[in-house]
Parts: sequence; C-alpha cells; structure tokens
Amino acid sequence: MLGGNYSNSNDLALAMVISLPLCLGLLFLTRNRLWKAAWALAMLAMAYVVFLTGSRAGFISLMISAGVCLWHFAIRGRRRYILLLVPMVGIILWLTSGDMLSRRLKGTVDEKDDAASAYGSAQQRQQLFWRSIEITAEHPLFGVGPGNFEQVSGYWLVTHNAFTQVSSEGGLPALIMYVLILWRGFTNLRTTKRIASSRTESSVLTGVLHASLIGYVVGSVFASVGFQFFPYILVAYTTALFSIAKNTAPDSKGSKSVSQSTLKNEEDTDTTESVLSWNPG
Repeated sequence: MLGGNYSNSNDLALAMVISLPLCLGLLFLTRNRLWKAAWALAMLAMAYVVFLTGSRAGFISLMISAGVCLWHFAIRGRRRYILLLVPMVGIILWLTSGDMLSRRLKGTVDEKDDAASAYGSAQQRQQLFWRSIEITAEHPLFGVGPGNFEQVSGYWLVTHNAFTQVSSEGGLPALIMYVLILWRGFTNLRTTKRIASSRTESSVLTGVLHASLIGYVVGSVFASVGFQFFPYILVAYTTALFSIAKNTAPDSKGSKSVSQSTLKNEEDTDTTESVLSWNPG
C-alpha cells in the first residue's frame, strides 16, 4: 500500500466500503459453501481494515452502506438473521481493532481531546471546503485544471470533497456532468429493480450496487476522488446490469404495448381495405 493509490487511509477505506457489498452479493449468489466462507472472510477482513485505518469518512460510509444492505436483504429480502449477525460482527470489530477510530471520532468535536490531530484536521477541512467554493466562483467555467487546487489554494492540500474538487478544478459544467453521471447510476438501479423479479441475480446485484454507490457518494463528501475510477466503474456496472435485466426479464408492459400497436395497425389495414373495396353499386 505504501506509496500506491491506497497509501491514503481515506482512499483505502473507501475502496473497502465499495467492495464490501459486492462481496455480499457474490456470497448470496454462489451455492458452494466453500466460496460462501471465502466471501464471508473477505468481507470480515475488509471491514476490519476500515476500522484499522481510523478513517472517519470510511466509518460513516461503512455504516450507511451497511444500513442500505440491511434494508435490501434483511428487511425487504426477509433474511432476518442478518439483523442479528451484522450488529454482533460490528461490535466485535469495534472492540478488537483498537481505539484509534473511537479517539478520532471523539476528537472531531472535542478540541481538548484532539486525538491524532482529529479536531485540527476537521477544522482544516472546513477551510479547504470554503476555499474550494471561492476558487469555483473565481473560475466557474473551466476551473483551475485537474490536480491544480493544491497549487492555487494556498494550503498545498486537496479539497477533501469530490464535488468541490470537480467544481474548482473542472468548473461548474464538469460538476453538473459529474452529478448527472451519479444520478444515471441511481436511475439505472431504480429501473432495474422494477424490471427484475425478487430474489433473482439481477435483484441481488441491484441491491449491492445500490449500497456501493451510496457508500461512494457519502465517502466522496470527505475525499478527493472525483477523478479516480471509483464512481465511473460503479455507474458502468449499473448500466451493464440494467441492459442485462432488460434483455432477460419478461417485459409484460412492452409486450402489451407491442401487441396493442400491432392490433391497431391490423384494424387500420382492414378498415382501409374495406373502404377501397366498397362498391355502392
């Protein structure tokens, strides 16, 4: 990890949060018990990594992503055992991963208990946020160029917010496009959910991609990942899943629409032939 793409603890935690729901989907879809155990161990390892990083953004996005998974699979999917299993695993991970995360969460709002510079980091990120808004207002059309916020901000730090990163470095048109791309991902999943039957592969993958995408959006509020591959691969997955669901699921509405259109054309043809062949004599 050192010196690589995930040397930053927030980026590493976000990568784990995005991957966790996908592993859950693969666990549900496989019938091999050995593979189920392998996916379960992978999920435990990734969740443990999120706790070890001490990333507050990663922890928040993990909690929200887990909540979405519980809604899709424990409540709507009627897998009630997950409601008991997930809190138990969460408590065990919390107790065994050390106190770095709890100290940083506490230090975020307590200036006197500034654990690992948590309070100072939170204050600095607020300053970076407002500075990125100022730069967006100064360069609304094209921004200052990808990766150049550090040079012009006066802090030599990134924005720590994907949305203001895109707006300050790419301009407001880039921000609009970025938001529309994310919105398309959620639209694809909503349409796929309506097309796919419950407990099918498409339905399971819709739920896990929904959790991953929401986890990304929440985590991106605290990380400069607007130009990384995270959101675009997720949206590409939703597009592929929507295409698969549309081509494989029975489309009763489409069939009905086609049948009505065909029937109407046949009636129009019969009427035209009757008029042309009518002989008053």
